[in-house]
Amino acid sequence: MDPVIDVFKQEFDRFHGILLQQVDACPSEEAWLEKTGKFAYWWHFMHVLSVVEYYALPLGAPSRQKYFSRDVVMFKAEPDRALTRDEVRSLAAAMQELAHAYFATQTEKTLMAKNEGASAALGKEFTNLNALIGLVRHYNYHIGCIDSILRAKGKPGIY
Repeated sequence: MDPVIDVFKQEFDRFHGILLQQVDACPSEEAWLEKTGKFAYWWHFMHVLSVVEYYALPLGAPSRQKYFSRDVVMFKAEPDRALTRDEVRSLAAAMQELAHAYFATQTEKTLMAKNEGASAALGKEFTNLNALIGLVRHYNYHIGCIDSILRAKGKPGIY
């Protein structure tokens, strides 16, 4: 793998691992389902994992996220149910596989090329570099949100 791309992959994998630790750190089923602010604990996981597709899925490829509509993924509509921890782990495995496949297509020379899938999904022009940064940044943001929920429940944060 291109060494520049490998840096992004390593950071993605590190934050992906932290996210999975946060799934396990939820203190109870009640906490899993409880809304803190506008969103339930589990919903952060579904959102951050599903959005991997927006950055990494090739244009026209079928979605691997079969649980919710785009509006639910993007916090614009309420879900009709919660994902279980096992469903979140399954989604996490699928999205890590997708991200790894995307990383494998990238080199330092492709960084400034337009990312057609991300551009279509997010409604503005994205380069591959934008997508790589977005993947890592988006994980990091929600890890912080989830850690704040854990701390509010009296548990130590993971990150």
